[in-house]
This record gives sequence, structure tokens and C-alpha cells, in this order.
Amino acid sequence: MPGRHGRIGNTRNDQGIFGYNHPSDWWETTGFLHFHETRQGGQANIQAALEMGVREFDSSIGGLGGSPFIVNTTGNIATEDIVKIMDEAGISTGIDRLV
Repeated sequence: MPGRHGRIGNTRNDQGIFGYNHPSDWWETTGFLHFHETRQGGQANIQAALEMGVREFDSSIGGLGGSPFIVNTTGNIATEDIVKIMDEAGISTGIDRLV
């Protein structure tokens, strides 16, 4: 969500904002989201986004990365965390976690 850096949003509040601005089928065909693991909020945001129908996420292996422009930020949400969350939700990723 643009302009949200530097502060943690309330997951359910953000879910309402996203839902208000976009019809449910938009997420299934167009939308993708990018989260960081700041204050361990990334996984909760992924779960809320999945409930809204989002199926594409920007991530990085091992949670590497982040923003060089924002002080005290953590890495991007880890690809392996997203795959685990989606597997547990019964959503196919095409990725074999055992390899």
C-alpha cells in the first residue's frame, strides 16, 4: 500500500481499505502485493490478502532485501514463508517444499 512505509497498518483495517478500492475478482486477475516482515506483520498480511483472493506476492528467498531509503526496516517477506502459508491454506503453488 503506497505511503505505508515507516508504520505498521492494522491488517484488518488495510483489508477493508483494499476491499473497498477493488472488486473481489480484481485480485484474482490483476493484483499482487509486496510486504516486509517489519514487526512480524508480513505473514499476517499474507493471510489476510489470501482471504481477499490475492494469489500473487512479491517476495525474496530467505527474506533478503528491504529498502535502503527507510531506516530500521527489515527484509522482504521470505518466499518460503509465503509458500508454507499457501500450502497450509490448501492453495497450490507448484513448489515442492521438501526439495
